[in-house]
Amino acid sequence: MAFFRSRVYRIYHQNPDLINVLGGADSDVVPRTERFMANIQYSLRNILGGHNLLVQAYGRREEADFGASFAEVPKPPAGVNLPVFLSSARGNTDVYGAKAVLSKNWNAFSFTYGTDLDFENFKGDQAIFNPKISSESGGLINKADAFVGRYPDTKIFTLAGFIQADWNITKKLTLSGGVRQQFINVKLDDFVGFKEQVYMHFGYGNSADVVKGGKNNYDVLCLMQAYYTNSHPTGRPGSAFHRGLPFLTLPNPMVSENIS
Repeated sequence: MAFFRSRVYRIYHQNPDLINVLGGADSDVVPRTERFMANIQYSLRNILGGHNLLVQAYGRREEADFGASFAEVPKPPAGVNLPVFLSSARGNTDVYGAKAVLSKNWNAFSFTYGTDLDFENFKGDQAIFNPKISSESGGLINKADAFVGRYPDTKIFTLAGFIQADWNITKKLTLSGGVRQQFINVKLDDFVGFKEQVYMHFGYGNSADVVKGGKNNYDVLCLMQAYYTNSHPTGRPGSAFHRGLPFLTLPNPMVSENIS
């Protein structure tokens, strides 16, 4: 490696034009990540017999584009001759949700309980760049001939309820425990395999078998227990212990539709 670096160094100083960064790069898909998030909160104090209420709504969108690279296509069957081509993957994720939380203090006890829900959508595709243009420009110029599906569209819905209680046994010791019950629905759309879409793009076949999508439901129960000790005069915790136990209830195959 040291020998290689010294050779490059000598070549550069003898003729700097031999090693430089070329301009003129132009691609229909540029590597980037773009995020947008919005969050709204509303609170009310001392309602419903001394409760505090917090309501939250939020949304987030993330777009991720990847740089051009040689596509990972499995070895095609006999009679299918694919050109060498570049491609770029893209993925878009949208998440929306809301939460409502009530809390109340009662002597040495405090309670927090509520519900939350969220929706998540994911779409992923891949650009196939024109092989001739990419080759003649050395990969600097990449013009998309087509966008094909890279992953099946995925939708996830989550609904949960939770409660947590804290008990201030003394000024220096607090016990805490909570339960969260969560329902999750996962759905995948029908999908034509990526390699089959590539074959059809380059003229091999006009149709392909669709991989059947599906959906499943999951129930998750989470238990939490913890204790906190406070031995510092400023009120900072002296020690803490947390323990969480998730329990997953798998869907009943007799009543659910399995993902293919």
